[in-house]
Amino acid sequence: MGVQGCANCHGYTRVSAPFFRVIYNSPLAKRLIKPWAPKVFDAYGPLAAASMAKFGGRYLAKGDRIGLLEGDGPSPLAMAVLQFPNVEQAKAWFASDDYQNAAAIRRGGAKNRFLLIEGQD
Repeated sequence: MGVQGCANCHGYTRVSAPFFRVIYNSPLAKRLIKPWAPKVFDAYGPLAAASMAKFGGRYLAKGDRIGLLEGDGPSPLAMAVLQFPNVEQAKAWFASDDYQNAAAIRRGGAKNRFLLIEGQD
């Protein structure tokens, strides 16, 4: 499991194991639904991290300091990139009771999008 260069990745690096990308609360969702509630994430964060660990997951990056380098539209308000040993573990984590209990808390404070991206060796 490591990060390696990729001749065809247009300057990006790729992670050899599959990883799961989480986009928290887009600005459009904030306007349409409700404000982002950072205190909700204080309760959600530890529960989500503990549930990830049970499935071999870990954070590669997370935070709310996101800069748009190219393209149109606003950046997400916050983002996290998670890594799991394989796609099956990522899906099992997301469906697990432990994570769904944490997700119920998260859903009280943000509209989210979850994307699953399979890495390549």
